[in-house]
Amino acid sequence: MNSENINMMLMKEEMKSKMTAWLLAYFLGFFGAHCFYIGRNKLAWAILLTFCSFILSPIAIILFLYSLFQVNTEISNYNRRVLIKYKNKG
Repeated sequence: MNSENINMMLMKEEMKSKMTAWLLAYFLGFFGAHCFYIGRNKLAWAILLTFCSFILSPIAIILFLYSLFQVNTEISNYNRRVLIKYKNKG
């Protein structure tokens, strides 16, 4: 197996799935799971912490809805960065 094939395999393993992100958003979205998955940790923590506080739940809903609009864009940007990283290696 040559280095190009190895790089291709590593690249595919590192890329994120939009389907996984959407499933996480659907089932665990109010806990910020989809944001953790796509690497938006600050937003994920904001959703998680505000959702856990009963008083701040409306803010969590707003953050959750905002994050839903960002899922496809964030996954595409992440995968594009991975692709560039492995193209520069090869």
